[in-house]
Amino acid sequence: MVCMVMEGETVGCAEQGFWKVVKELGSGAYGEVFEVINTETGKEGAMKAVKHSDAELEASALKTLASLPIVYVPIVYAKFPLSQEYTAIVMEIGAADLGTLRANNPNGVFTKKTSLSVAHHVVSVLWLSHEKGWIHRDVKEANIVLKKESKIQHPQPLLLIDFGIAYPIGNPEMQKNQPPFEESVYCSPAMAQGKPPQEKDDLIMTLYMLMTGRGYDEFSDPKTSLMKRLEFEQDPFKYITKPEDKWLGDIAKIVFCTEDDQECGYQAILDILAAAEKDFKPALHRFVIEGDENKPYIL
Repeated sequence: MVCMVMEGETVGCAEQGFWKVVKELGSGAYGEVFEVINTETGKEGAMKAVKHSDAELEASALKTLASLPIVYVPIVYAKFPLSQEYTAIVMEIGAADLGTLRANNPNGVFTKKTSLSVAHHVVSVLWLSHEKGWIHRDVKEANIVLKKESKIQHPQPLLLIDFGIAYPIGNPEMQKNQPPFEESVYCSPAMAQGKPPQEKDDLIMTLYMLMTGRGYDEFSDPKTSLMKRLEFEQDPFKYITKPEDKWLGDIAKIVFCTEDDQECGYQAILDILAAAEKDFKPALHRFVIEGDENKPYIL
């Protein structure tokens, strides 16, 4: 076993090769993320440094979802202690996140075909995630990355990342490691009412992202964040201003429908996406990155 080198200092060990830090990619409430490279194999990765308890929760979610026939989450390459308090998770790194790819777009918005395909992949991964017992709780453009080109032939080009605050359904032991919901900007209306997170929370966040291009956590004040979520739930249809966005309204009807409605569910949403554009199959769409490495975008 050899050790990881971070800014010239040995800070932890991996099973194979040195994981050397290239640069910091970002940071959040639950850890920092670095771009790393294995100096023996040349494999690139993203290393997330988080507290031990948070690492166990995220690694468990990723391990479960990475075992599926089609992988919609980053593959974990290594997991090892950095210090007495922090653990490193080295995982697959994406090409760029949707927030960056949309912001750099000269039009400032994605085309309908791109939006339909994004929706298809996100709803598909949420369906599988919920079936396997995980609610993501932080669906937004910054947490959806374009998969780097590889030898994999299936047409799934997006990865849902950052399961750092994911909620383990039916696992009381892991639920103990959850953040205080009443103080979190990720608190859903259900949680504000003293209920646990619900699968529908992820779908509401996805719908909000598709309609606005934003996530609820853009509001740093928890009360403002919760107010925006409640406002959106009360009238999501006011965000639909163009006839060509009718498909979003149709999805909203499903997301907010009653549980005993036969048409409620993930498949009903995927059916709407498949029929929204003539002769277009969202599941098979390939995104093409344009621009340059400093300002990449997709249309």
